Amino acid sequence: MFFDRHPFSIINRLNPLLQVIVVVLVGLSLSRCGLQVDEEPAGRRDIKVGDQVGCLSDIGKTTIDFLEANAENDTVEETLSCLAFSIEAFERHTKGRNQDVYEPKEVRDFLQKFFLNRREDQQTVVLNDAFLEEIMHLKAMLIGGSPQQITRRELNRFVERLSEIKRALLVVNPYMSIVNWAMKSDSKTSHQDTGLSADLGQAALKTAVEIFVKALPNSEHVESGYQYDLNRVGSLIKEFRRFIKYDTRNARDAEVWGEFIKEFHMFTSGGREKLGHSDVTGFLRAFASWYGWMGVVRVDFQARQGSFFYGDKFSALDKVLRQLFPMLRRVIGKHPGGELKWAKIESFAVSLEKMNMIPFGIQGSSMASVVREFVIRVLGTSELPSELRYGNGISAQHIDDVLYEYNLWYQVQRFLSDNRSHARLDQEMLSSLNHHIESFVEMSDLIKELRPVIPNDYHSIVLVEAEKLEAYNYYHDASDLTMMNLFRALFRLTVRGFGDYDPDMPYIQQGMTSDQFQAVYDAIRPIGIDARLMDPRAKGSGHRSFLEANLFTYKSNGFQTFQSSGSTLETLVSFAEGVQYLTYLYSASQVSKRAYDELKRRVPYSSEDFVDINGVRYLDRRQATMNLAPVLFQQIETMPGLTEYLASANGQQRQEFAEALFSAAKSDNSHDQWLEKFELDVAVAVLHYSESVMTRFNRNGDEFLSDREVERAYPVFQEFLRDMIKKMCVQIPDSIDEDWFLLHVFREIVTTGKIPSGDMSRIGRIGMIIKFIKRDYLWSLDLDRLAVIKVFSSVVAKSAEAASKKGDNPTCAEPEVEPTGPQ
Repeated sequence: MFFDRHPFSIINRLNPLLQVIVVVLVGLSLSRCGLQVDEEPAGRRDIKVGDQVGCLSDIGKTTIDFLEANAENDTVEETLSCLAFSIEAFERHTKGRNQDVYEPKEVRDFLQKFFLNRREDQQTVVLNDAFLEEIMHLKAMLIGGSPQQITRRELNRFVERLSEIKRALLVVNPYMSIVNWAMKSDSKTSHQDTGLSADLGQAALKTAVEIFVKALPNSEHVESGYQYDLNRVGSLIKEFRRFIKYDTRNARDAEVWGEFIKEFHMFTSGGREKLGHSDVTGFLRAFASWYGWMGVVRVDFQARQGSFFYGDKFSALDKVLRQLFPMLRRVIGKHPGGELKWAKIESFAVSLEKMNMIPFGIQGSSMASVVREFVIRVLGTSELPSELRYGNGISAQHIDDVLYEYNLWYQVQRFLSDNRSHARLDQEMLSSLNHHIESFVEMSDLIKELRPVIPNDYHSIVLVEAEKLEAYNYYHDASDLTMMNLFRALFRLTVRGFGDYDPDMPYIQQGMTSDQFQAVYDAIRPIGIDARLMDPRAKGSGHRSFLEANLFTYKSNGFQTFQSSGSTLETLVSFAEGVQYLTYLYSASQVSKRAYDELKRRVPYSSEDFVDINGVRYLDRRQATMNLAPVLFQQIETMPGLTEYLASANGQQRQEFAEALFSAAKSDNSHDQWLEKFELDVAVAVLHYSESVMTRFNRNGDEFLSDREVERAYPVFQEFLRDMIKKMCVQIPDSIDEDWFLLHVFREIVTTGKIPSGDMSRIGRIGMIIKFIKRDYLWSLDLDRLAVIKVFSSVVAKSAEAASKKGDNPTCAEPEVEPTGPQ
């Protein structure tokens, strides 16, 4: 989230809520110390303060040291004792124009003359009018009265509770290296040096807040009913920094902090932009919960080694998530009707964005819109069709649904974490645990359906003939099944939210249509574009993904129709196809990232001011083409057949191989001289698909596809070809058997790398039929990997987007003459 940001300066990194607490403690103490300054008795020469003169002159340094976890307990106690002494001296030696009422400015002269500055110094510590005004507004909220004056009764009320405030500060001081995790760049390791844990820091913060709120006067003793305007917080932070001699040059920063605090209060309490005395306890407790929780997340995950899915880090992940769920429930319970409205969620998300607390450049509005879409569609009333689900916000029921799904994922992942040392984890092991738990049943079925996908410590999919799996020593292990478990949980939620979900049917038997796939992409598109993971120019990515999942994985079964809802027959991506397709996407993204980094090291790249749509530098196209094969050779250890082919290929074959891949990726947005990162992504995806087809149908293991092996693939592509031919206006005469024609179109594509054109003369159509008839007797193939890549690159990859477009089919002209042919 925001854990990798480094401080621009100490105070700039201090959490604003923590700053406000310190302001309350220090500022109110100052206001007690002498919140009246111009009164006549303050100038009397017989005031005796002894060696306490100037004892608050280092209050700025002490405050910074405290927040930066560098203050000793003795120093904190001395400063607080000085505050107490100054208050007592003020009460003993002064009185206002009204005996029981003081004006704020009367205090300043007294404090600055006797306590804030040493006699030999000029006035270097200045309690200016602006800060004094902000302190008085806090005073009015916390102990009552008017922001324009303070009474002796209010002053005494504070003095009575000063010892408790000191106790709160001393409780939390030893743990500030944990509590104030945002303060400096080495905070992630400081707790290791002291032997403190994040849990202790969180507990100390909560204890300190409880001590502080109990020290506040009861609501019935606060007479004014004053409401503090949270829009003042930005000014309060700015003046506080100035007072402790951190005079930030970025005034906007304090405003952003102030806005965040206001939005935090409204988010966690459902409150207004004003804070009354009765609201303070809830506000500070919410702060302690959320800020302490974020500290645990930062410390536990930055300091711990290893994966989120195994061992200590996995236990830490579970711990913080199980803290999060009840915290969210409490927040929701504070809002009217027990529902956290979308408007408040978006407003809070925007404030997080301004604070740079949302990762990967994602905008707050994008985050809010995606959360809204998924909560409405995925959670809540799952018995209703997705298009009928609605809601005005997030309810406790939504949190319960998330917790239920999390537990299903957790149960499997706990087993995988505990059994990580096992060399193999097969289906029998998993199913023997508990065949009544949904997640174990799903995983057991998937293991039977899918081959190993991601070997341990190498993030790419295993693409090898089924008969060679044992020879290459590929099998299911904890790492492989961890990714499968994650993708299983994601696709399960996707089916529930965007598919024709049937609560009476196991998820493993359900799937999604092309339109539903596109709806998922449309829903996540705002975040995908912000995070630079999706091309904003690509509008039909969901339809294309539907096609790829149906055709190019080991589980792809083509455009088969299934009972979807009611009596409707739909072409679906099955659960197994969907889970495996996610592994393909993940693998391709990892290989592409590594390949880009290596290509950038090897070949020229564009200047900083000439970058692609995502701000990524272009690579020199010609040089990238020359270097692609050797770079890929280093990245595809889990595609042994392909690595062997590239090792034996000559320079010309490698060049053609790269050209074919980049040809598949080229689009209207491509640059002749420069290669875009998105093009490399597409090229690597095509590489995965072609290798998948090659190894799936290469039954004899000779690393070539014969004509008989190619025809075994035809049933997978048959319905796709039927749909594509119609959209391309290739007219099949009524006198020609359609299935016979489609088989020969398939052969034509595989043989020539071209799709028969729909714009043909009568003679051309007759010639095509004659060629098909001859091929019945003459067709023979031996396709190596280069040939398969060329087929994918020149035809399938380019036609996929057009073939998967939704909407009415184009109107195609009728043929002039119906030629005869085989029936």
